Amino acid sequence: MTVETRYKRSDTQTVNGLLAYQLGTAQSAVALSVANSGASQSVNATLRPTSDVSTGFPESYPVETPVDQHWSDVDDVVADDMSSFIVTGESATEVYDRYGKASYSLPSGYKIGLVRVTCRGLTEYTSATAKQASFRFGVYIGTAYYLSAYQKTNNAWATRTYDFIRNPATGLAWTEADINNMNIAVSGKSYYDVDWQIAYITQVFVEIYVYVDASVYYAIDVLKRDSGGTETTLESKVAEVNSLISALYDSPGLKSASFLISSHALASTDSIVVKLYQKIGSGGAYNLVRTWTTEQLGAQSLDVTSWTVYYYLDVSADATYVYTVYWHGTTTYNSRIENFTWTPAVTVKRQIMDGFVFADFI
Repeated sequence: MTVETRYKRSDTQTVNGLLAYQLGTAQSAVALSVANSGASQSVNATLRPTSDVSTGFPESYPVETPVDQHWSDVDDVVADDMSSFIVTGESATEVYDRYGKASYSLPSGYKIGLVRVTCRGLTEYTSATAKQASFRFGVYIGTAYYLSAYQKTNNAWATRTYDFIRNPATGLAWTEADINNMNIAVSGKSYYDVDWQIAYITQVFVEIYVYVDASVYYAIDVLKRDSGGTETTLESKVAEVNSLISALYDSPGLKSASFLISSHALASTDSIVVKLYQKIGSGGAYNLVRTWTTEQLGAQSLDVTSWTVYYYLDVSADATYVYTVYWHGTTTYNSRIENFTWTPAVTVKRQIMDGFVFADFI
């Protein structure tokens, strides 16, 4: 009897005519993920700057008196580009603005799936060297800025977005309080070469995307596949795990379930195939997600034992869906099957005397 841990690797192999990921005895070096739609979502609120919390940009247009209000230069519903903006000055030091916004109320029965910050800016550059000014945008939480990469637009106005699937300060799902406690934030840097290249920002705002929570289920089928390519299902939708989508925001990682596999006779050239399925809601239909295969196992049977199946689950999101994500392939994302138990095929050796020729038969 052989007892193994079989790992859901990220590399593929063809066995008995099936190209699938390897169900191997050691992990691979590279992780893979596969995402499936879990819940649809849409914009619930658009929050624009309504006040200055902190202003570091040295210039803005138009200049209000007696107090210059930067927030009113970037709060456009429709971007007006050079009609109103904030701008960096003749210094290469990065400067920052922070803005307040209206309070937010999360509708009953909904969860926040995504916070998207949109910013429209322009960065000047010297064509001979392509050295440019730049800007960033995002949110300010507590005492820290969480900003996009530096943006460069080649002397043209451009609208850019930056998504936060989770609160970047906590790594957890967004809450109503998180939204109300954060500021909208932008920064900019000038660049000096032959002349000053400066950065302009004319618009910035935040969109809140929401979804209705649901339970996501994962399970596996276990099959044998013979050398001719015929598959026989041995176990169907076993080792089922489930979790609320919202719970996966706050607690991604390994989920596990055990089941008692029956004894199944095998030919020595059979491979074992494991198929992963996902569904949304207890009444939903299971959909195939990914397939793994062993080598030709060289077994006479799979044996009665309790398999424990591990699933590494996470979430991602965009402006249309929240996705449930299955990871596998490395020790970090250690999706696997423990207690994979089988009996090797019996090898019967017979010596046939024919001159000096000996032969082994299985």
